[in-house]
Amino acid sequence: MDAPLISSLPRQNCLTCRQPTLFAPQVFKNCADCREKNRQKSRRASERKRTQKQDEQTMLAQGANLPDSDSDTNAVVQERQTSTGATKRKTPLATQDFNVDIGHKRAKGFLMKSEPRGRVLPSVPFAGTSTAYQSASLMYSTLQDGICTRMNFSGHHSIVAVSNVDNVQRVDMVRKDLRNTVRLPFDFKNAVKLGDSGFSLRFKCTCLAHADNGPRKCGGSVIITARADGSHPLIPGQVISVSVTH
Repeated sequence: MDAPLISSLPRQNCLTCRQPTLFAPQVFKNCADCREKNRQKSRRASERKRTQKQDEQTMLAQGANLPDSDSDTNAVVQERQTSTGATKRKTPLATQDFNVDIGHKRAKGFLMKSEPRGRVLPSVPFAGTSTAYQSASLMYSTLQDGICTRMNFSGHHSIVAVSNVDNVQRVDMVRKDLRNTVRLPFDFKNAVKLGDSGFSLRFKCTCLAHADNGPRKCGGSVIITARADGSHPLIPGQVISVSVTH
């Protein structure tokens, strides 16, 4: 008895392309073209995972060699070529619009060109009664809720440190956030440098006192601090804390 022709055998649909390209006796669920496409997709996916893993290892290795964010910001000087070919030296920070009172001297602060952004790190222990927040947004939201009431706020959050944003720059970023986003009333143009670890500035609160106390100055303060966070063995971090009393 002759074997039946393949063309005469019943067909079944490919699970991928849904075309009747498979014959009933075959064990494959997909046609030959779809199987080849699936193999190519699998190879590309494996290559992407391998590349991603290599990138992560490279990033961790670079992070371990980043300089301490507490280093002097004026120690690094950039050079660039002008249109005439001359070399022009400039500091990486531009003079900004608020003064820092350091003892009997007044020094210029620094202007930030970007808002603070960074991947969130797990909260780290912080001295005192400071509350840990998972992000700056959550901390700012809590501040906004208490602007019009008596406040004794102290909070902090942690981010991955950025190599070109040191503690001085980060404090000024937060200063702008408190002024423009939170709308916190404080004398943002004048600050007193504190002797805490990292970099810390204190500003005077400019809101009026509570209604029960009559129309007088608040006398409160806003303290912004940024310091290095070495809690992770490979990834350098940065802790930003804000204290508001008014």
